[in-house]
Amino acid sequence: MPFGMILEGVVAILLIVTVGYCFILDRRLQALRSGREELQSVVENLNAAIGQAQTTILDLKSHAGDSARLLEERIARAQNLADELSLMVQSGNSIAERLADRSAPRAAAATKAIPPQDNRPAAGGQKTASGEAGLLNALRQVR
Repeated sequence: MPFGMILEGVVAILLIVTVGYCFILDRRLQALRSGREELQSVVENLNAAIGQAQTTILDLKSHAGDSARLLEERIARAQNLADELSLMVQSGNSIAERLADRSAPRAAAATKAIPPQDNRPAAGGQKTASGEAGLLNALRQVR
């Protein structure tokens, strides 16, 4: 066999191997391109999700600020009501003390005049003086 034929056979084999390798390389490049397109799609979706998250966070901050202001207003209103209630309790205690001071002499006189076992309401639904004294003593103990 002539040397030229052998050389041409070797070149043909190398060309077949090269064509096969190019075919394999082309498939890998196509897979890489499709992966790149998918990756680009994923990145675009991720960017859209990040944008939505940013607007949602801004909305949440706005709502949190509104809620904080509303809560502060309610706390201030509750504090005012608590202060008013405290004043009312003090006023009620003052009135109860004055009533106790005024009715103490009556209660002492009534306990001497009425036997201790008669603590029932009198006819007509009115309480006795000793019942009033007991009520006033109970009020003092509660304070």
